[in-house]
Amino acid sequence: MVARAVAGSLACSWASSFPSSTASARMATSLYHNKRALSMNTYMVVAKFKPKTDMNAVQAVVQEERAQVEVLRKEGRLGAIYISMARGTVFLEVFAPDETGAEATVKTLPLSEWWSLEICRTPEPTLPRDPSS
Repeated sequence: MVARAVAGSLACSWASSFPSSTASARMATSLYHNKRALSMNTYMVVAKFKPKTDMNAVQAVVQEERAQVEVLRKEGRLGAIYISMARGTVFLEVFAPDETGAEATVKTLPLSEWWSLEICRTPEPTLPRDPSS
């Protein structure tokens, strides 16, 4: 019960600190608006909190996590972040040349210590063909 309460407060304080939930922030860091990202692949990293994670320890590094997220965004290595505390899962949009680079990017985040990762390359978007051509 205590872990759930701490997780709930973490979700509020941690999730609300990331502007990725707004359309303008996603647009600013999206594949189309980030020159560095244009030369990289896009990955969706599914990060699940490991069983028996001490959420008090997680809460203690939230400020460090926020700072590192901003560094990675400025470097063009991290896009949107979505958090599902009910599932103990974080979804991260990562820009990297390959899967190893995507994992290395995520491992720079302080919370990665408590995560198990699944890394999936997302395909490049395909535009509809112009019927007149």
